[in-house]
Amino acid sequence: ELSRPAEAQQLWDQMVDPEDEQVEQPNTRTLNAFIRGCLTIGEFRAAETVWTKVRTLELADCSSYEYMIALSCQALWVNRAVNLLKELQGSKVNEVSSVAGAGVNIARAAVLLNNPVLAARGIKFARRALAREAPETTTTGKRGRDGVSEARGRSSTMFSKHRRKTLWEAAGRIE
Repeated sequence: ELSRPAEAQQLWDQMVDPEDEQVEQPNTRTLNAFIRGCLTIGEFRAAETVWTKVRTLELADCSSYEYMIALSCQALWVNRAVNLLKELQGSKVNEVSSVAGAGVNIARAAVLLNNPVLAARGIKFARRALAREAPETTTTGKRGRDGVSEARGRSSTMFSKHRRKTLWEAAGRIE
């Protein structure tokens, strides 16, 4: 069943419980899967509860921030989204497409809230991020075990270019 956030949150709590040695500790993938699930079903409160708890674990990456910003915008909590974006910008996990995606999401929510000033700022922010040079991607194999993979790097670069194009187009539609 898709919508069982209470059970998912209970499992998360078990995973971060230092007393429970039978359950694996969560990692960034676990966090992102949880938040993505919350985004899919619109469960902001469960995601926010877990997000608050992971602050000390330093598990969040740029995708974690992007999902939380998207979820905040879905809930029309644009102030929360803007604060998360500021946090993302100040973090070491700051990535162009995540920052641009956040700007687009904030602009969408601002349009729904009839806030054209914030919508314009979100678009401007997204476009400024997208105008930055996209680095060519060289990645390692799955979980960094297999050394540098040219095929994986090409795939990642192709996806990044597509994502940037899609975000640029979304910004244009919102404008």
